[in-house]
Amino acid sequence: MGLTLVWHRRDCRLADNALYHGLSDRAVLSVYVFDPTAFSPVPSIAEPSWDVVRTGPHAAKALLVALAALRSALRAQGGELLIRHGDPASVLPQLALAHGAEEVRWHEEPGTEELDTSVRVRRALRGARRRVLTDWGCTLRHPDDLPSPEEWPALAHPRRKHQPK
Repeated sequence: MGLTLVWHRRDCRLADNALYHGLSDRAVLSVYVFDPTAFSPVPSIAEPSWDVVRTGPHAAKALLVALAALRSALRAQGGELLIRHGDPASVLPQLALAHGAEEVRWHEEPGTEELDTSVRVRRALRGARRRVLTDWGCTLRHPDDLPSPEEWPALAHPRRKHQPK
């Protein structure tokens, strides 16, 4: 029986989380990594007063509540949620090696920075000779279910149809 490390990103839930499907015969260790870049200011190119923070105080509070609920749900089933701080591309391979995890699972997330993080983590884990399993699970619709750009005009509201250039 191998160990699977489940990396939670924005999917801080247990009941309907597909990452846990098919793991009844495996040991599971769940982890959330507080990535400092998610809480750092992003400078605006146009105007310094427009700088933003990716995760503001209200979102951070909601995240803490969700993590507490996830930890409670996991503990009720005999599991645990590890919470770490740092770059996921460093933290996850270290955890996988320290706990002897054979595979690491996570949900892909839309967005350039999110996909870049996923690529960096995947490379680091493959360098550590750990199997990586990912899927899309944090979107309202699976990307394969979305219409292609060629289908967009047919789906536009009748009064707001635009002509492709």
